[in-house]
Amino acid sequence: MSLRSQARQRYETNVSTYRDSVKRVRGIFDEFVSAHEFVRVLDAGCGSASYLQLSSRCHVTGIDVSLKQLERNDRLDEWIQGDLETTDLGLARFDVVVCWDVLEHLRAPSNALARLLLAVSSGGLFVVASPYPSSWKGAIARVTPHAFHRWLYKVFFNWQEASDSEGPFPVFMRRAGGPEAVTRLGGEIGFECVHLALFESEMQQLVRRRLHLGDGPLWDLVKRVCIAVSLGTLDPELTDYMVVLQRR
Repeated sequence: MSLRSQARQRYETNVSTYRDSVKRVRGIFDEFVSAHEFVRVLDAGCGSASYLQLSSRCHVTGIDVSLKQLERNDRLDEWIQGDLETTDLGLARFDVVVCWDVLEHLRAPSNALARLLLAVSSGGLFVVASPYPSSWKGAIARVTPHAFHRWLYKVFFNWQEASDSEGPFPVFMRRAGGPEAVTRLGGEIGFECVHLALFESEMQQLVRRRLHLGDGPLWDLVKRVCIAVSLGTLDPELTDYMVVLQRR
């Protein structure tokens, strides 16, 4: 069964939009935090801000390769400057590990995933959000140069500060960073998938509107062509994913 079919059949109520999935993930996280007096959180590849709202019960450790980004993140209780692919994070050290919009930037995401999963304590959560490598968006990102990505951000998203230190950062979109790999690796060491969602990113929706590809007949035609060209394996509306695993 394809991941798309798995998501629609097993987690159909979760597969809708980015905002719906974020709401669901936050609900799972908040419920977990409310059941514990103290929660050790690792924000992996945290950058300058956290995507989840972290309560005062959470002791937050951030790890990022950029010292400049770490120093800007005022939610961290402590931080580690290091590479997710090589840094020893310990065993069962954290109750929650969050990896949000990070895997697409790694050359070897499987190395990072192995370390991150092992760092989750018994009963703990592993939260992942990322572009879907096995999508049209992922394929295009892999074959286009970083200069094109920076131009795209400036033109469509008014990202005037695009630079090596401010982003957008280089992407590799390895399939080893996709939801198939995340759920498989997690399952091998005792994780259960409690949330899996595939959806169209809000960034792509904005690009479509700018290109006058709304939700009308023209976009329907583009979708049909993309699905036909990929022999039904790629849906242009499924560009990103979120996964929450819980360690048994």
